[in-house]
Amino acid sequence: MTRVYDLAVIGAGPAGVAGALEASLAGLDVVVIDAAPRPGGQYHRHLPDTFHALRPGALHHGLERFMRRWEALRSRAEILLGHRVWAVERTGGDAAGGRTDVREPAVNGAPIPDYVQ
Repeated sequence: MTRVYDLAVIGAGPAGVAGALEASLAGLDVVVIDAAPRPGGQYHRHLPDTFHALRPGALHHGLERFMRRWEALRSRAEILLGHRVWAVERTGGDAAGGRTDVREPAVNGAPIPDYVQ
């Protein structure tokens, strides 16, 4: 079964979530795809132990706003966490038309399981 969306956003970090929310509020049918098991992108990156910030909390500014956007988006878009995009291909049309297909990887028609990280 194939589902067609108006917009596929790859990445559930701050920029992806903000863009996906705006697109969904404008009436587009949106899917958000991220390989991570939870949204947030850079908010979940850890600095090396040798990094000593004078204001460590400043590194995560905007987290509350991000979480409000995420909660608003969850009811407006399809969310696919733990999914990897292996290929994006334009099929038909010209630069202003056609469609872009995002498919899960497969071998002989069978899905390829995610590799263990």
